[in-house]
Amino acid sequence: MAPTGGARSLTLSSDLRRPVPRLTPINVGSAIAVRLGGSKEIPMTTTPQDFPASFRHVRLELAREKDHPGGDSRYGYDLLVPLDTESRIDPAEWKPHQAACRVRHFQDGESDRIGRLRRKPGGTWYFDYEAGPADDEIGFHFDQERFVPGEYVSIRRGGETHTYQVVKVGPI
Repeated sequence: MAPTGGARSLTLSSDLRRPVPRLTPINVGSAIAVRLGGSKEIPMTTTPQDFPASFRHVRLELAREKDHPGGDSRYGYDLLVPLDTESRIDPAEWKPHQAACRVRHFQDGESDRIGRLRRKPGGTWYFDYEAGPADDEIGFHFDQERFVPGEYVSIRRGGETHTYQVVKVGPI
């Protein structure tokens, strides 16, 4: 990662099938904000070098379903999340680093949506994009899921549940 304006840039793995926009840090007081591909600014409380070793970039792509019998790599998610030794989301690492746990939803023909990984009382994980619960996407049994390539996870979005395949797990 090359220095940019006194700070390092955060780039998700570049060897993915779909290009991932470059995350560029912008100094905002003592914190850093990240601008995704020149668009929406995302405040972050940590710099890339401050991520704990457990943080991973997880890539999910739409698995086979009625409208996509072969699955579809143009629909999915990029997650920045802490994983434990069993490749499950680690609540103990998530708690002090919530602001760094990011979600990017991509879908062909639509603008990317950027949100955060959140946790409800009782342990349900969800993706939060804007204030209020209307746009929240629930991870089905994410507390039990293993995020390893080849595994499948389900996410409830817009009133429908879709299955995604974990296609990549790697360092940030």
